Amino acid sequence: MALLRGILILWPIRESVLLLHIISKRFLYKKYDQLFVTWLMQKIQAEFTDIEKSGAARINEMFSIARRN
Repeated sequence: MALLRGILILWPIRESVLLLHIISKRFLYKKYDQLFVTWLMQKIQAEFTDIEKSGAARINEMFSIARRN
């Protein structure tokens, strides 16, 4: 009888711990996945900004050469 009571007490505790483990694992995965996506988007935006600046610099250089001639 004591064994049955022990099992009835420990079983919900075990299930709760397993559920908490699964939830925390998913939360951390989503959190780090979101951080990676944010970092990647910042890199892509920085790359496009650099391309736009270099394109604008080329156009300005072409106009300055045209003005000199």
